[in-house]
Amino acid sequence: MPEARPVFSLRATVYTVLAAVALLGTVSNVLLARETHALRVDAHRLSVAGRQQLLAERVAHDAWQLVGSTTPEGRSQARLRLRGSVAGMREAHAQLLRPGAAAQPPAPEAAPDWLDVQVQGYLAAASSILLTPDDRLSRRNADIRWLEEQATGPLLTALDQATVQMERRGDARIRHLSGLVWTCLGVGLALLLALALLVFRPLERRHRRILADLARERDFGRQVMDTVAQGLTVTDAAGRFVYVNPAYARLLGTAPEALLGRTPRDVTFEEDHPVVAAAPLAPAEGQTRAYEVRLKRPDGTLVPVLVTDAPRAAEGGPPGTITAVTDLTERKQAEQTVATLAALSRSLEAERTPAEVARRALAILSDAVEVAWLVLFVLRDGRFVPEMYSGMLPPGLREQMDAGLGRGEGAIWETLGGEPVYLEQTRVPAYLAHGVQAVALVPLPGGSRGVTRVLGVYRAGSGRAWTPRERLLLAAAVQSVAAALERAELYEEARQAAAYAQALVAVSALVESRFDPLEVAQQVFRILAPILEVDWGGLILVRGDQARVITTWPPEAARAEDRLTGELLGGLPWRQTGQTCYIDDYPAQPGAAAPLVRAGVRALAWVPLAELDEGRFVVVVTRLGQVQPWSRPHRDLFEAAARTLRLALERQRHLRRVERAAVTDNLTGLGNRRAFERHLEELADQDPGEGRPFGVIYVDMDGLKQINDTWGHSWGDRVLREFGQALGEVFRDQDRVYRLGGDEYAVLLPGASAEHAATLLARVQQAAARMRPLPGQVGPGASAGAAFWPQDGERPADVVSVADQRMYQEKQRRRPGQGNRALPA
Repeated sequence: MPEARPVFSLRATVYTVLAAVALLGTVSNVLLARETHALRVDAHRLSVAGRQQLLAERVAHDAWQLVGSTTPEGRSQARLRLRGSVAGMREAHAQLLRPGAAAQPPAPEAAPDWLDVQVQGYLAAASSILLTPDDRLSRRNADIRWLEEQATGPLLTALDQATVQMERRGDARIRHLSGLVWTCLGVGLALLLALALLVFRPLERRHRRILADLARERDFGRQVMDTVAQGLTVTDAAGRFVYVNPAYARLLGTAPEALLGRTPRDVTFEEDHPVVAAAPLAPAEGQTRAYEVRLKRPDGTLVPVLVTDAPRAAEGGPPGTITAVTDLTERKQAEQTVATLAALSRSLEAERTPAEVARRALAILSDAVEVAWLVLFVLRDGRFVPEMYSGMLPPGLREQMDAGLGRGEGAIWETLGGEPVYLEQTRVPAYLAHGVQAVALVPLPGGSRGVTRVLGVYRAGSGRAWTPRERLLLAAAVQSVAAALERAELYEEARQAAAYAQALVAVSALVESRFDPLEVAQQVFRILAPILEVDWGGLILVRGDQARVITTWPPEAARAEDRLTGELLGGLPWRQTGQTCYIDDYPAQPGAAAPLVRAGVRALAWVPLAELDEGRFVVVVTRLGQVQPWSRPHRDLFEAAARTLRLALERQRHLRRVERAAVTDNLTGLGNRRAFERHLEELADQDPGEGRPFGVIYVDMDGLKQINDTWGHSWGDRVLREFGQALGEVFRDQDRVYRLGGDEYAVLLPGASAEHAATLLARVQQAAARMRPLPGQVGPGASAGAAFWPQDGERPADVVSVADQRMYQEKQRRRPGQGNRALPA
């Protein structure tokens, strides 16, 4: 007879009661959340109101400190403190006035308007003090007195009143919350009673049927254990396997029956035995233990696994263990990939140049991926050429790779679209000939420039497919490498720009220096050499087809035996030096001079400077060793330096002309009074006991005024020029003749002594006798006086004074009847 069905459905009853409980819980939680939020807001505002009282007193105190400070530093610090106090009080007041968030229950009432008015007025007074200059602040300031009054009286009273109002609202909400809790508790108890009567009693009747179901479920569980993908084992109290599912056997590469009777220690890697030994044979009831070990297959390969032991009580016997074994191979590979990428990122952050970034990246990736070697290619002049290698390449393969890959050669050109190419066998015959099989070509992101670099990963021997982990690692690695290369290139550009700027400033400063052009050239070469990477520099003077090195850098290169200097003079096309010239690869130039090639010249540049009195100046620099093109920044810097040298040469020529004009008499070409006094200053530095003797002759022409009055000043000027020339002819080459002005001359006689006075004075008369007589006139005469150092004075100025006196005496002696007498020719 079929079992009678109950009047009501047990499932519907359970669902109804549970729905009622859930609804009650939801409603009560919503109501409690609203009230709790209101209480929390009230508590927070009470705290803020209390803080407002402290901040009000602090604002008044800081304002008082600002007025009381006597030093600018003290007032600056007090003003900062007052500004911070005002900002804190304004923020706290905003919290009192701020309404609740839209997603939260409605917030309690905000602070009353009368409190807002008082606080805003208080803050306005404090802000006014902050805006008042220091020289107008005093203790009698109305705002300061008002702050003190409010901070000790009305404002605090208003804050207290607001606090009392908030406390009363909080008490009312607490009472309301208490009533709500008791109501929810009563309703919940009623629902639980209904659940016990309507649910638990029917469940007791169904208990027997459940036991039968458990037996069926046990059989089902065994079926699941046999088919589940996770490894499962059961061990007895001695730790021997009594059950092994097929998934666990597959991890070890054997059959489940072969493992029965063995222990977990027998199939674990020897180095992990201490971990297994530390695990108890049977965990305590209700506990599990998880640990990682490596299983060892019969072929020696290792499998990382996570072992989770749980207690198992055998019916009527000692307890055992149920173990779940999870294969961690993929997770370990993922962790290794993450660790490699993290190490790559950290390492690349420390590198500053693109070459260092590429070298470090390839070194790290070669350890993380099972490959023979790696190559970083760069697209240059229509070919992918190697920029950096990692790993030992077979003999001959390095030369093949150095030649690069032209357009259409190999799969590397397929990466220009930004997608990597993974091959189990390369398509380049030269690579196949050296045993290269699997190749991965991964482009580095190039941004707007497109793909310019490609990472090549090569495997030798039998080809093997690239695993998802390897592809993920390489794809992520090139992102980090590309970012590091871009950063390093930007850093290198910034460093070079800074070096160029510093060099330009240093070179420009040489224009205002007092160095002569040779020293300026040395300074320019010294500044430019490390930036332009030049090995030799020279300032060369060209006259016609002849060239002469004025100065070289390094300075030792100016020695006569220096091979490069001599061969540069013989090998450069000097007839073309009127134009600026840059040669990137000199040996490859048609008609390259063999001596320069033998000297190691690879790159060559020269800039013409200026055509001066001496000839044409040219500045030349060379690079030795490897071929290196002249970049645009290098050219600009070199030409700027050349302009500085040109200015230095022109400045020296101008200074020489100015100096020569300053010490030369325009009419006769002799030294003037300034030159005479300068040479006397040089003689004044002599030690009277050790100095070389010298003489001074003062000369005054006789009759010059009569010639000017009779024949004119042009004839007088001719007489002055001829007399100065005659004086220079009758004295020695080392003697110096000066025209001091008018008809006065002077002669400095190095090494002369007093015993030669008569002879020297006679030479003055010989010079006068050489003068051509004017038509109808006799030649002009000359009066002279000589003095000698140190006989006639300790100082050169004293000697000059004695010579002047003697000349005047001689003139007086000649005046009575021999003013313009002719002397025998």
